[in-house]
Amino acid sequence: MSRGAPGRFHLSSWLLYHWLWNQRSARFEDYQKRLADGEDPAAAWKAAFPEYDPANPDSLAALDVELSRYGKSARYAFYKVTATPDTKMSDTLLSSADVHLLLLQARLNWPDSRDALIRAELDEALAEDPWNTEALVQRARLDGKEPPIEKLRASADTRKGDYRAWLALAGSTRNDDERRLAYQKAAELNPESARAQEGVARALTAEGRAREALPFANRALDLEPWNPSMVEALALAAHRLGKCVEAVQLERRAVRMWSRSEAAPADVAGRVAALESGCKPAAK
Repeated sequence: MSRGAPGRFHLSSWLLYHWLWNQRSARFEDYQKRLADGEDPAAAWKAAFPEYDPANPDSLAALDVELSRYGKSARYAFYKVTATPDTKMSDTLLSSADVHLLLLQARLNWPDSRDALIRAELDEALAEDPWNTEALVQRARLDGKEPPIEKLRASADTRKGDYRAWLALAGSTRNDDERRLAYQKAAELNPESARAQEGVARALTAEGRAREALPFANRALDLEPWNPSMVEALALAAHRLGKCVEAVQLERRAVRMWSRSEAAPADVAGRVAALESGCKPAAK
């Protein structure tokens, strides 16, 4: 199993999805139902597609052959779509510093990604825009330091229409009210930001306003269903609403997803037990 950055598998995952949808639709539907019911993804896959067992290299090689053949068949349906760009999320033009940050995201997916190369990209971004919030946060993280909160506040104040500035402030402040307001501003500016929606949901849940948090948590999960943090945000809101069975099921799913990632929180192992323990008084 690869623990590489998901961006490395974007094309191949879409090819697999397209093939399953068109060539194995009945079993693909069974697989999706199993996932929706909270079944472990590995067990769900093995039950739906036993001939493609990830533990068997030969069966995966056979799947690769099928996908290669399908990818070259060119039996696709094409649709012409007219898209209208949405510029609400930011009133800031793409700067040269932003270009460096885009290059940085690409560099993080390279096999030879190293701290020195990442630092050089961030240094270039900050040289061109010393107030770039994303670069400030990432550089502080790379140096093992706290984000420069006063700079982040000043940046959000001067770049009121840029949701990224509010996200950076929300993720760095230790003030609960400031965090919630910053996440709410980011979500208002860019409703398509899963991080912003999740942040609002967690902040409202922590304040005991789980019913208000629920639509934000649902929206975050709709935007990034592969992200265990979004799954957990919904679990926490459900827990506060007394939906213990659903909350524990969601948290188990989040933990399983984290178990396949190098970015799992340090305390993830005890999170299911913590929710179960918190549910016991409500169950009585």
